[in-house]
Amino acid sequence: MTKSRGILRPRMCWTAERDAMLIQRYPNEKAGIIAKEMSIAVCCIYGRAKKLKLCKSAEFFASDASGRTNGSQGAATRFSKGGASWNLGMKGLDFGGKETRFKTGHMPHNHMAVGSEKIADGYVWVKLSEPKTWKQKHYLVWKQAHGSYPPKGFVLAFRDGNQMNTALENLELVSRQDWIKRHSIHQYPEPLKELIRLSAKLRRKLDGK
Repeated sequence: MTKSRGILRPRMCWTAERDAMLIQRYPNEKAGIIAKEMSIAVCCIYGRAKKLKLCKSAEFFASDASGRTNGSQGAATRFSKGGASWNLGMKGLDFGGKETRFKTGHMPHNHMAVGSEKIADGYVWVKLSEPKTWKQKHYLVWKQAHGSYPPKGFVLAFRDGNQMNTALENLELVSRQDWIKRHSIHQYPEPLKELIRLSAKLRRKLDGK
């Protein structure tokens, strides 16, 4: 490694006397003044003060020396009174990029028209209106046949267990209470219940829960 040849400041050696002086003066004096007298960088003063756990006193912060009460602190980076922003009167400023913007009335490549069907969450869905109003198809089939959706407290069940089979003859109106019973573990014999519990426990273990 090459030597600095006088480019860098000599390393500061903190003696007991210098520490004592810093402990006495730092709380009530500006670090810049102390650094100048000691011919070192201000950052060295802050670094040593931090190591010694020194803090500025309340009296220093309340004085003009701190710069907090004279109104000049941070003045260089403030917005001046009466100043105008650089974009004043430039409403609708256009920075380009017109070539890559969506044009008015543009439809994305994956847009689906009203009446389209999709499969999500294990059910068939039908798009009823723009921009994205969807309804499960088996409820629409039921409404078309009976004039209304199932009343509150009832759900539509699939007789064959296939949620993709939305034919009217495969739909069955059951109360929510009966539907819960059908899908409850308590409907199964004890050996199968234990198997279901072990399977769920294994899944939780694999998921890290």
